[in-house]
Amino acid sequence: MGITVGQLVSDPLLKTRFLAGEAGADRPVAWAHACELEAPWEWLSKDELLMTTGFNVPKAPRDQAAFVERLSAEGIAGLAVGEDMNAPPLTDAMLEAADRCVFPLLSTAYEIPWVALSRAVVRANQAEEQEQLSRMVRMYDRVRRAAVEGHDAVRLIADLENELDSELYVVSYDGTTIFPGAARPADALLAELETQLAARDMRLPAVLRLTHAAPATLAVPVPAGRSALLLVAPRHDAEPPLSLLQHVATVVALEIEKLTAEREHRRRIGSELLLAILEGRIDGAIAASQLELHGLTPDALVLAAFEREGPIVRSDLHSRLADRGVAHVLLRRGETVLVALNANDRGLDTLVDLAGHEAYVGVSTQPVRHPSRIADAVREARLALRSARSAKRRVVHYGDNDAPFMPRTVAEASALVDRVLGPLLEYDRDHNAELVHSLEHFLQANRSWQRAAEALFVHKQTLVYRMKRVEELTGRRLDATGDVAELWFALQARTLID
Repeated sequence: MGITVGQLVSDPLLKTRFLAGEAGADRPVAWAHACELEAPWEWLSKDELLMTTGFNVPKAPRDQAAFVERLSAEGIAGLAVGEDMNAPPLTDAMLEAADRCVFPLLSTAYEIPWVALSRAVVRANQAEEQEQLSRMVRMYDRVRRAAVEGHDAVRLIADLENELDSELYVVSYDGTTIFPGAARPADALLAELETQLAARDMRLPAVLRLTHAAPATLAVPVPAGRSALLLVAPRHDAEPPLSLLQHVATVVALEIEKLTAEREHRRRIGSELLLAILEGRIDGAIAASQLELHGLTPDALVLAAFEREGPIVRSDLHSRLADRGVAHVLLRRGETVLVALNANDRGLDTLVDLAGHEAYVGVSTQPVRHPSRIADAVREARLALRSARSAKRRVVHYGDNDAPFMPRTVAEASALVDRVLGPLLEYDRDHNAELVHSLEHFLQANRSWQRAAEALFVHKQTLVYRMKRVEELTGRRLDATGDVAELWFALQARTLID
């Protein structure tokens, strides 16, 4: 048995007395902690005595009463205020709130150092401290056995749940369960977590109590490379000590780092596989079997493309897809990110959701059926991406009937290039000229002669001559919007199928 608030007060050497809340004298004190922060309950565990010189005590009577009520609601053992220090006058509203909440409100003499109270609590709680140390040793022994026996993170967390007599969840800041196969918290809990994080601008204290159910669920930050939280839901009223939970959070962090390393290794292998397929360096049958190792089947495989800009570009995109159980292979080519995924497992919806409202996504047409058609699917996805961006639509599937100016097949795209740009390409080839290149720069500069000439490092008159030749060879005018649009889309099609 440890020490109570009343026993601390009864020790004449501590010179501490009740100001209010004497009915809570039997409250146990697990630890005595000095804290001057505005919300001290975010840095203390249940049954800990808060000691303060008064910097964090509000001045207004209503605020003082609310301060006491919040401390009591969070399970703090009591509040000891240093006498004649920095506290404002303690109002009747504060004293009445302490009596109403049966919350010990104490005054400690000016000459008594806080460490004296802490030592008194330590001496009285040596047995509890020994038990906590034993629990910590047992916990790390479970970690050791898990490593020796090859248990995965879900099995290890189940072992830790038994040691803490609590339900444990490991989630990212958006509420996604990090370890595959692990239990998911209740929706009401996740909703409260989202609200709390938004109110704190995604910054968490040492422990955050979520009160959607009794007893409260504790949210403890996990010191891992990616943002993660350990949610601890006690099975009974006994709340695990914060010091022990922080050790558990460290163990969980190690498991997250292992998972992150495994996923990064898998991402690199997948990127190399997709690149080998696009470059024709791997046999079709071998490619199909390798894709299946990543959970992908050609009969369901589609390609998605998006630009490396906006909220979708994250270094942990592959991990976030894996968090949601989306089988995929990801490859970055220049400013474009290509993602191969199964069309029938909501993977595309997840990708678009992760993209955010500002990103455009292009998707290839029907499933590729065979790895040899993946290169064509990439071209389709890129053409669809260009169409999505020009039409200001979040997602465009290649071949959509309402997707403007987009060829329905790669062969049709090639035909468009031959029909519109064929004479220019032939002229450039026969005369070692740069009409197509000059036309592209001219249109990219919104038909500004000066900017286009500077980009091409030629005189303005040289560019004027070249554009006259473009008009003569193609039969299209560069001051006609319809002709310019046709030339522009033909250039985009050529870029993507080249």
